[in-house]
Amino acid sequence: MELAKIFSDNMVLQAGKPIRVFGTGKGAAAVTFCGITKTVNSTGERWELEFPPMPYGGPFRMEADLNGKPAVIENIMVGQVILFAGQSNMAFCLKEEGFDFDTAEDNLQIRNFILPTDEKSAAKTNCWQLCKKENLQKWSAVGYHAAIQLAKEHSAAIGMIELAQGASIIQSFMSPALFDAHPEIALSPEEIKALNHTHDNYFWNEYGHIYHNHLQTIVPFAVGNIVWYQGESNATEKEAPLYKDMLKVFLQMLRTELRDEAIYVVVVQICDYTARTNSPAWKTIQDAQMRIQQELANVVTVTSKDVCSHDNIHPPYKGDLGKKVAAQIHFGK
Repeated sequence: MELAKIFSDNMVLQAGKPIRVFGTGKGAAAVTFCGITKTVNSTGERWELEFPPMPYGGPFRMEADLNGKPAVIENIMVGQVILFAGQSNMAFCLKEEGFDFDTAEDNLQIRNFILPTDEKSAAKTNCWQLCKKENLQKWSAVGYHAAIQLAKEHSAAIGMIELAQGASIIQSFMSPALFDAHPEIALSPEEIKALNHTHDNYFWNEYGHIYHNHLQTIVPFAVGNIVWYQGESNATEKEAPLYKDMLKVFLQMLRTELRDEAIYVVVVQICDYTARTNSPAWKTIQDAQMRIQQELANVVTVTSKDVCSHDNIHPPYKGDLGKKVAAQIHFGK
């Protein structure tokens, strides 16, 4: 038996929501956290335990006995957990931004779990990293700047979970079953092939690839907010008209699988990219991202065009955008 990899030293658990501890394998598991012990006998491939919600605080320690194998997790904080997900502008890291690491200050209240994705450049840590200058090179620039701003405004711990894959389509983040349930957002195999999303360079764009291989590894870890920054790869004539409905179904899926129908979501509208100024599909994606906040509760859209350059599909400085994202994060009590 094993704990899911997200359960490691320095992790941040979401305050005010049930704490679900889970993993894989068959056998008897016992987990002790803050004086409470929960047990389960697993007969399947996955197991799960649930602890009651806790207020902001820490550090804490978690002990587990997994079918006779002990495990200890140290330096756990209960704080605000934010899932930062999307494609290359979310994956765009501080090293690419030209960030001055010499001036960065350590902030041990900020921790980041980077889910390994498929690009060669992906950070494959499989552990929570503390916000220390030697750890920051592969951190999402948007996520980092948002977290730094939040740390200035709140005394609680901030847990970043990054799930970002360059050149990814929204369909890769979605369960393939959704397209059976919602045929109005599904493209035919011929249409998908014609879009050339799945050639050798972008093999992760098979429908459901990121969902099955990466997103499912953290479900149902409780989060307080989701930041979604994606859309450039779906700016095609066939997909753009479907994007708003795909985004709506996708966000509802996330809320269902993370077992919280009221999770706050910040959608980042893709920038005004000069090379696509006259693209109807690009504008349709932007319009969909703006309109989604009127169709789902607890969703807000943040514009990027007013705080970034327009001559690069990857605007290099993310600091001002990170602050705009931070301003929309819901901290709760």
